[in-house]
Formats: sequence, C-alpha cells, structure tokens
Amino acid sequence: KIKSKYENIFDFAWKFQFRDIPTFIHKDYHDRMEIKYVKRFKETKLSRTDFQILKDLAEQKGFKTLCTGFDEPSIDLIESMGFNIIKVASCSLTDWPLLERISLTEKPIIISTAGGTSIDVDRVVTFFKNRKKEISLMHCVGEYPTNPKNLNLNQIKLLKNRFSEIPIGYSTHEEPNEFRAIQMAFALGADIAEK
Repeated sequence: KIKSKYENIFDFAWKFQFRDIPTFIHKDYHDRMEIKYVKRFKETKLSRTDFQILKDLAEQKGFKTLCTGFDEPSIDLIESMGFNIIKVASCSLTDWPLLERISLTEKPIIISTAGGTSIDVDRVVTFFKNRKKEISLMHCVGEYPTNPKNLNLNQIKLLKNRFSEIPIGYSTHEEPNEFRAIQMAFALGADIAEK
C-alpha cells in the first residue's frame, strides 16, 4: 500500500442522529402523517439493531462515530452503543435539560451554533467548560439548503477569536454538490467540517 502524505492529517467520522420517536413527537401528533417531519421521522425510523449494523460497518471501515441526540433517552442510547463523540444540534443549543444530560457523559462534544445569540453561545461554552468537558463549536446556518450568499463564513473567524482555546468548525447545509464553502471554511481557519 502506498501511504498518502495526507493519511494521518484528518480524522473522519460517520455521523448518526437519534430521536426517541415516542417522546420526540408529541402524542397528539403521532398519526399526523401530513406533517412532513412527523412523516419523515416515522418512515425513516431504524431499530437499535439497524443502527448497530451501520455503526459497526463505519468502524470496520476506519471511521470514528459521532451521534446527535435530540433528547435524553437518545443520549442514553449513544452512551450504551459506545459512540466516540456527541453532537449537539443547533436547535438544542438552549435545551438545558438535554445539555445537562450530555454533560454527564465522558464523550467529547461538538456543538452547532446556528440561530444562537452570542449570549447563548457564551452560556453553553461556560456551562461545559465549568464541567471540564472537551468541546468544539461549529458555525452553521439554519437554512436548508443554505443559499451561498447566506453562508456568513466570517463567523468562523469571530468564533476563533472569541474562543481561541476551543476548536472551531463549520457545519454545512448547502446543496450536496457544493464544496467551495468547506474549502473557504478551512481557509478561514476551521478545524472541523461537517457535510
């Protein structure tokens, strides 16, 4: 095997998302399949066994594994399955019961910041730093797909200046065939990228 000069520069992870569907979808909406998110979450639900097969395959292929947990039962599952990293979705940035549960884990934590105010981000960073947690922050835009004019990539520099001791990254939501934003994010100093 020829060793690439880039072989040990990057760690790659396969990202999962867990939602405890019986509690994530309000009981009054469980049968409301005309609501696109209820329909999507119910129709794409996988069993723990299905997730385990995918996680094992990712690890066999040399990937680390990370998982976004959208609720406390999902964090229990992330821990019991042995994921390497926990991701906090930007919509959970101020979900304090969830953040408290995540803080009880021994996993590194990656936190997306879309839609959060500077005060929100400061509070979350302080919360996890006071608990001696290994964290990273991700700039992202909560627009799906993100229009290139709305990427606001200079936010990466702002976060790097404000939190110089924390790895800063970029979580992209633009069209799947768009790769320039990731390149620009790295040029601006991003340490992590999620696509």
